[in-house]
Amino acid sequence: MLRKIEDVDILVKWERMKMFLFENVRGLLTHNCGNTYKTMLNIFAKAGYTIDKKVLNAWDYGVPQKRERLITVGIRNDLIDKVEYTFPKPHDYKPVLKDVLLDCPDSPYIPYGEKKKKIFELVPAGGYWRDIDPNVAKEYMKSCWEMEGGRTGILRRMSLDEPSLTVLTSPSQKQTERCHPLETRPFTS
Repeated sequence: MLRKIEDVDILVKWERMKMFLFENVRGLLTHNCGNTYKTMLNIFAKAGYTIDKKVLNAWDYGVPQKRERLITVGIRNDLIDKVEYTFPKPHDYKPVLKDVLLDCPDSPYIPYGEKKKKIFELVPAGGYWRDIDPNVAKEYMKSCWEMEGGRTGILRRMSLDEPSLTVLTSPSQKQTERCHPLETRPFTS
């Protein structure tokens, strides 16, 4: 895992790979006003690579999850005329949770505490904190209530009729909670 921008420079110079694929969150494009990614692209160019980049969403490729990722492909300049590469074309099929979730076996999970469970029981499928009493939401959200942005991940209950939001391995933070669409429990599949 790359820990700092210098790691990119060292890795590219040391390896001199024919091609590479670098995947990261879409936010890398705007991090530090876009300067972080621009610095990386400059390092790749100085190391002798031609870069192609695109933001791909897993939902466009048959996965019932909205997960956008920045894909950066580098081809060594001396091979640019010898290698053909294209990003995959999106699929026509756009699955939603009911297409896959209803056939899934139960999976283990750590249940919500009673207080959190009672609050999530107020949230309708496909809903989030704005769909419940504002006083209850404000008490639950605490300092998050004053944050900028939509905060649409907070108190989020999935819907069978939509793709999932990105599911994390440790959805313990308020902004990454995903409640199962049919049961009041963490979303695990």
